[in-house]
Amino acid sequence: MSLIFFRGIRDYFTWCDALERTSNYWKGLVLLTRVNHQSTVRKSDFKKDSIYAKQWIALLKKNHYHVDSKEEAVALLSFMTEMIIDSLTNWIINQSDTQDFLRDFDYRVKWLTQGITDKKKEDDEQ
Repeated sequence: MSLIFFRGIRDYFTWCDALERTSNYWKGLVLLTRVNHQSTVRKSDFKKDSIYAKQWIALLKKNHYHVDSKEEAVALLSFMTEMIIDSLTNWIINQSDTQDFLRDFDYRVKWLTQGITDKKKEDDEQ
């Protein structure tokens, strides 16, 4: 995935860190981390012809993401949403230091974009 995409998410997390903990937005984030977030992202709610879907597909195309179908695009959106909410949940519930939180997010990005194994030339030949 494009690092610009993840940089945008990281910038959002940094923005969230600057929020007053008494603000309604922050309270909404805390509430989001307290509910079953899988119920907040239902694939059936993502109408393939909605403006939201069209914007998501356009973002994927603009950043040269390889998805073979709208169904895969929806699955990717669901996966990314779950990762973002899970990251926020860990941050808020564990009351992590912002730098630790961002480092952990950077690890996730590295794992997704670079993999978790060392790639050797002989691996490519198999």
